[in-house]
Amino acid sequence: MRTLKIGLVIRIVSLSAALFSVTGCEQDSSTIIETSSDNRSVREILDLPDHMPTPAIPDFNPLTNAKIQLGRFLFYDPKLSANQVQSCASCHNQSLAFADGIAQPLGSTGHQLVRNSQGLANVIYHSTLTWSNDGFLELEDQLNVPIRADNPIELGVTDAKLDEVLLRFEQDPQYVEMFAIAFPDSDSNITMNKIIFSLASFVRTMISASSPYDQYLAGDKSALTQQQITGFQLFNGEKFECFHCHSGINFSSSYRDANTASDAIQFPFFNNGLYNVSGDGSYPSDDQGLYDLSLNPADKGFLGRKAYGISS
Repeated sequence: MRTLKIGLVIRIVSLSAALFSVTGCEQDSSTIIETSSDNRSVREILDLPDHMPTPAIPDFNPLTNAKIQLGRFLFYDPKLSANQVQSCASCHNQSLAFADGIAQPLGSTGHQLVRNSQGLANVIYHSTLTWSNDGFLELEDQLNVPIRADNPIELGVTDAKLDEVLLRFEQDPQYVEMFAIAFPDSDSNITMNKIIFSLASFVRTMISASSPYDQYLAGDKSALTQQQITGFQLFNGEKFECFHCHSGINFSSSYRDANTASDAIQFPFFNNGLYNVSGDGSYPSDDQGLYDLSLNPADKGFLGRKAYGISS
């Protein structure tokens, strides 16, 4: 998942850098699969602290321990790229909030990408997932792009390479077992849908909840300095009104959780100043925002998730 402009995750202005408490960390491929029951609640599976709301999980892909663990293996495995030189983790580094800090990285075949790699921390709470496509509302939709797209190529699993990539996993006894555990009610075939469902489940575990700000919300009033507390109060006060556009756990109007009504979900795209590149009011030819999808001139320069700049 990538194609982003700015790979920074910011919890709040002037706060200390976040310390990530991420349930999905790298595992060696020899790790034994846990077969514990999957009848736990979403909060238990994600080990959410009390101040974090319960996220929305799509009914078509319920969160299970087995899918999360399979997704973790897939996320770190270069076999998921057509030429086996990159994995998802190659461009989503846990120490960088699962981004890469590179302005325009290269795909697995050397293609130069337009945007940088998407930061994935707390992406589970976003109602829209990309800079320039307001139709991707679930991680399962967005994951197809970095894996399957051919312009530019990222992992490069195009139609011509799909069977070859799937065969790698079908010939790996450990993966065969993991897929069978993760999808017990399905046939034994390993499919791209199963890969994407598992990756989406793993990405949903990338919870950032241990920054000083989080500790403050959890009740530790010494976690922030007095200056930071004053900034917090100003941020949420009517004098500056920052919170009207930067709300929720991710400080973004692109937000939803399990209690968000479907008719209350916002899919905000804003004109983010992507203009006047040549001094004549023009937009960059390789990135005109939502216009690239809609072809509506009014959408030129419109980008999603303005508050973070971590969308693809």
